Amino acid sequence: MEVPTLGMSKPLRERMGKWLQASTATLVLCVCSTAYAQAEGTACPVTVLGGDGLYGDEYIAVNLQQMASGVLGPPLIWMADRSLRVKLGWRRGVRGTPLTIEGRRLDEDAPPLRAWIPAHTGEIGGQTAVLFFPTPGCWQVTGRLGEHALTFVVLVPVKDG
Repeated sequence: MEVPTLGMSKPLRERMGKWLQASTATLVLCVCSTAYAQAEGTACPVTVLGGDGLYGDEYIAVNLQQMASGVLGPPLIWMADRSLRVKLGWRRGVRGTPLTIEGRRLDEDAPPLRAWIPAHTGEIGGQTAVLFFPTPGCWQVTGRLGEHALTFVVLVPVKDG
């Protein structure tokens, strides 16, 4: 049985594969059609997809590896302010448009997600971005390249200790 890749064409997966596998992403999605993770007693409708970890289309895509059942997993980098730092590899398929990323917590009020996006060295291709989740919980993240958008939902765990 072949796992669906949410509309990603085979040529796109092949183009992105080598670059995205080499990126230092810190998310992975499980292989299932629907998943709900618990966040403080509330269901979180986490994004799920096939086992290759690629999510998106020919315009914008992200490597979502190392995330089990929609929950952020190791390696986890906690900042002094107790926010969680996550580095993701993105694929830009639109020329002349900067990548923007925003995020909001779905299960309760929280400050917005912060994103650090280094200046892009080319018009299309790979780009890393660092996301800072200020609190644990259920988060919706949207990346944009002009009129093209990509949204996913992830459960950010509580820091141990």
